[in-house]
Formats: sequence, C-alpha cells, structure tokens
Amino acid sequence: MKKVTHGVVAYEDKSIYTGFVDKNNIPNGKGIFVFPNGDKCFGEHKDGVANGKATYIFTDGSVYVGEHKDGEASGQGTYIFADGSVHVGEYKNGRRNGYGKYIYGPGPSEGDTYVGEYKDDAIHGHGTYTCANGDVYTGQNKDDLRHGYGTMTYADGSIKDGKWENDEYVGS
Repeated sequence: MKKVTHGVVAYEDKSIYTGFVDKNNIPNGKGIFVFPNGDKCFGEHKDGVANGKATYIFTDGSVYVGEHKDGEASGQGTYIFADGSVHVGEYKNGRRNGYGKYIYGPGPSEGDTYVGEYKDDAIHGHGTYTCANGDVYTGQNKDDLRHGYGTMTYADGSIKDGKWENDEYVGS
C-alpha cells in the first residue's frame, strides 16, 4: 500500500496540484489541479491524473461533473456548456459515447432536446429529437444527421415515416 500524505506539487508547465500525494509526491487521492490556462479539476486522482469522480471547470465557463478515467471524462457525467446547453449521459475518452440526453441552450436550437445514442461526440444510432416548436423525430441517426429509418411528426400533425439520408427524407 502506498503511503499517502497531503502536499503541493508544482509542475514545469506551471500546473499546480494541492491534495493527497503518495510517497513519490504523485497525486493520489482527493485534490485540486489548477492548470496554466486557468482550468481547474477538483476530485479523485490516481497516478497524477483524474480518476474517479471529479469536477472540471473550464475557463470558458463550461463545467463537467462526473466520472474520469486516466484524466478523461469516462463513465456517467454531466457537462454544462458555456452557452447553457447541458448533456447528461455516458462518456468515453472525453467524448459523448453511449446513451445520453442533450438540452440545447440559447441559439437557433434553444429548447430542443435529444435523447438517445452517441458515438465519438456525435448523435449516432437510435434517438428522439424534440424541437421546441413541437416537431419530433424518432429514428436512426449518423454523424448528427437523420440517417436510416425514422418518423418525423410535425407540430401540425403531418408525418413523414421512412428512410432518411444525410438529414433528407427519401421516402418510405
């Protein structure tokens, strides 16, 4: 078992860690990293990087709260973007991967929501996209576009059901 004490570690890149360290002065346990660009990471660290539950605050105002592995968001987490958009779901290697829910903040898609699958940070797989105006698409997606079989139900009650390619309806 490694002996753990509290300490402060200053790195050549000007990062500073304050928290629990092992006998070799390597972050292991709860602590705070402050990076040269002003980003901060509070939480569990192992072998010098975030591992376990941690909160990462970015200088642009974005915040990630959740599980980390080898310094990357991995596992369940919540990412609040600087524009107010929110993603709650699964992460792998710092990217949205797996199942999640995204609520769009200010901008052209404000109030829209997506619930479904992600791959490499893009909407990819089966999901439901609900527009603030009442339109709803449920079906397959690829690289953030409707692609595959799905149903678009418009707020006026009309429906397009069938195949989609690169965000365009191509028929039933």
